[in-house]
Amino acid sequence: MSNWQSQFANRLFLTENVRQDDNDRFGEHSTYRMPRLLIVPVTETKLQGEAMAPASWAPTLNQLFVDFPAFFFFANRT
Repeated sequence: MSNWQSQFANRLFLTENVRQDDNDRFGEHSTYRMPRLLIVPVTETKLQGEAMAPASWAPTLNQLFVDFPAFFFFANRT
């Protein structure tokens, strides 16, 4: 995991995180996250931006191994 943080004039805060996941069954995936925060002068209001981040995760154990035929759900064992 790699992190980078910076601030400008004690008002704007930026952070970046990068992570490399390696799963034997599902391969490698790089993910990142970039949250940000701005403090408005005078009112000291904090405006926090939604973090930009891609989603990547392996299936759950239920998704891999549990079947629910009554609901037409069958596990993906591949």
